[in-house]
Amino acid sequence: MDKEQAIERIRQGLKCSKEEAEEVYNYDCQVDKTPDGSLEHDLHGQALKNARKATRTGTRQTTAYKFSKRERKPDFSKQALISAIGDCLQNFEGIEGFSIENPERLLSFSYKGEKFTITLTKKRK
Repeated sequence: MDKEQAIERIRQGLKCSKEEAEEVYNYDCQVDKTPDGSLEHDLHGQALKNARKATRTGTRQTTAYKFSKRERKPDFSKQALISAIGDCLQNFEGIEGFSIENPERLLSFSYKGEKFTITLTKKRK
């Protein structure tokens, strides 16, 4: 990143004039160039570390790859079990409002005025 891009980034980030952004940029360069941080009228010790951290503009190299969520494979055995349990429940007397909320996991229904849900879980090997 060259000087003009850095100044523009500071100006947009702090919402200030170009002159103020140049002043901040020059001060940042001074702070970064001093090995012990001994500038006149400056902070020392932990306060200096905090000031350096606060004056970073947030530029960072982006990764060359993109994060993507792993696609879950459909579990046909769970789908078959849910539909079989659903068929049994629909034939049972007194079941009302039957619905399959998630085809691989959740059934909901009401029986004698009370609401029920059945959650199917599969144990790992």
